[in-house]
Amino acid sequence: MVKMLFLHRLVAAAAITFLLGARADDLHLGAAGEVQGEANAAVPQAAVVAAVDASANQALADKANECLADLEKLKTSNKDLATNLKTAQEVAEAAETSMKTEAKENIKAQSALADFKKTHVDAIAAEVRLREKVEKELGIQRDAMLAIGKELEKNKVAVDGLKDELTKEIEKSLELKRAESVATAALMDKVVAYDLLVEKHAKLQEVYNDALDHLAHPMLSEYLAAQGKELGEMRPELQAALAKAKEVMALPQNVLEKIDRGKKAILQGHENLRNGVANYVGDKHAQSVSVGLIVFLMLPPIYLVYRFVQSVQRSLQAHHFVLVLNFLAMCYFGVIAGSSLVYGEDVFQNLQKHSPATYAILQFGTLGFFGAQLWWSSVFALVLVDTRLKYAQLAHVVASVGVIIHYYEHVWSRAMLDQEHQVHESLFFVYAMVYLTGLVPALFSSSKNTNSVHASVAASGSLFDATDGFKRS
Repeated sequence: MVKMLFLHRLVAAAAITFLLGARADDLHLGAAGEVQGEANAAVPQAAVVAAVDASANQALADKANECLADLEKLKTSNKDLATNLKTAQEVAEAAETSMKTEAKENIKAQSALADFKKTHVDAIAAEVRLREKVEKELGIQRDAMLAIGKELEKNKVAVDGLKDELTKEIEKSLELKRAESVATAALMDKVVAYDLLVEKHAKLQEVYNDALDHLAHPMLSEYLAAQGKELGEMRPELQAALAKAKEVMALPQNVLEKIDRGKKAILQGHENLRNGVANYVGDKHAQSVSVGLIVFLMLPPIYLVYRFVQSVQRSLQAHHFVLVLNFLAMCYFGVIAGSSLVYGEDVFQNLQKHSPATYAILQFGTLGFFGAQLWWSSVFALVLVDTRLKYAQLAHVVASVGVIIHYYEHVWSRAMLDQEHQVHESLFFVYAMVYLTGLVPALFSSSKNTNSVHASVAASGSLFDATDGFKRS
């Protein structure tokens, strides 16, 4: 439509330009011919008529000038129309290019729309298949829900039965509580009697101490003091360690109260059991029979623990303990050294400042861990068969003893005396490397044991195949 409009405009402009040009040529030719004719006719008339009106000639000259001015105007308008025609042609070409581009884009859009329709159809088909699958799953879930509902009904019936049994047990427990109140009253009487006996024992102890003071040899205290000096005094770090151990191991008052209540409950339960047994065997044999019943009831769990320990003992060997203990020691000292380097502050000293009790427990645990590692390393060195591995393990045991002595002198003793240790972080890395080397003999021993087990299994398998073939033959 735009292209046709531009073509119509171009044709109209060309027609107008052509008409204007023809008119100008006619006017030019007409004016010239008229003037020429008048000039040619003027020669014979000038001879005949001498007096021509001057005003008529002047009018013709003015008319000729006006025609020439009109001609110039028409030429100027012709040039403007030519320029407009060129501009219109350029606009038409641009419009044609734009229309071609739009046509290409429309074709691309139509192809994209077709692809989208195809994809949409595929998606709808996939959604339909998914809905069918979901409906099938919903059917399966409905069946499962029905089965669960049936099981719930059965469980409700079972719960009702359990409620009836629970009611009976509650009634029995109420009866036991009544008997317990009676036994508690009797026990309180015995406690009062026991307190009286304790007071009598304290008085007798005072009398006994007074008698010892009167009967003791006058040189006994000096003798004991001399013996103590010969034996020597306890080292200061050990005295401090003993005090810290007592402080750490001291239980809070609420825990002690709970322990006392537990003891009282155990004694009361034993007393109830003894009273229950006494109704059948009499008071004379009630104590021994009740103890026998308790032992009999404890035999099954003790036997289970024994079997578990026996099975663990069969599966575990010395190199397993050595591997675990050396790996834990390596990680422990590696983490301490790495943390001290990362945070720029000694972890031990920071813990010693902010939590002395935790630091003391950590030091006690470290010393105990050293003992366990040294024990199992020594046992592993004794049971090793390979000479090279035995020497390597003995060297590791010696290095472990050196680590323990150095740690005791420079870290543990100072920790017990509430002094800051002067061990650098790099030395903890040395500790970690010592325990890392302790993994090597254990790993070699473990690999050899594994290879021997596989070889024995393969040999037994080949023997079984041979016997099976012999039986078949």
